[in-house]
Amino acid sequence: MPIISASLPQELLEQIDSLTEKHSFSGRSDFLREATKELAQSLSQEDSLEGPVEGLLIVSHDHKDDAISTLRHDYEDVIKTHLHHHVKHSCVEVFMISGSAQKVKALLADARNKQQLSVRLIIP
Repeated sequence: MPIISASLPQELLEQIDSLTEKHSFSGRSDFLREATKELAQSLSQEDSLEGPVEGLLIVSHDHKDDAISTLRHDYEDVIKTHLHHHVKHSCVEVFMISGSAQKVKALLADARNKQQLSVRLIIP
């Protein structure tokens, strides 16, 4: 297996180490392989979207971030329902979305390009 090098913030590395131990991974490499595999599968699913798409978009962000308002207005034709919930010092937004694959992909790209947003798409 090829070996790669990556730079990570200390806080993330500590979180990885903690989760690696807690969930019985044999080491950082196993943890990172599994995390990378999950992300690759998720992004591949998004890349393969075609035609009409319905699903959930879950976004977490800092309470003071106003990027969600911009997304809601820019994609009001795709976002059918919006739920908002406070979790400690963060917010969680759940969007029920319905629209063309092209518009959903654009929404995902815009959400991911915003600083401080964590984005997850769920397609049933």
